[in-house]
Amino acid sequence: MTDFYNIDSVLSEEERAVRDTVHRFVDEKVLPIIGDCYIKGKFPKE
Repeated sequence: MTDFYNIDSVLSEEERAVRDTVHRFVDEKVLPIIGDCYIKGKFPKE
């Protein structure tokens, strides 16, 4: 992940950990299905 605005310098270690966790979740769970969800107009509740 590229930090063009040097935001890492103002985030705490805990905030960076949360950001990284969200990034992994989106990569693993959201990106693989988002195209189909958009086309169908539905997103799974789980």
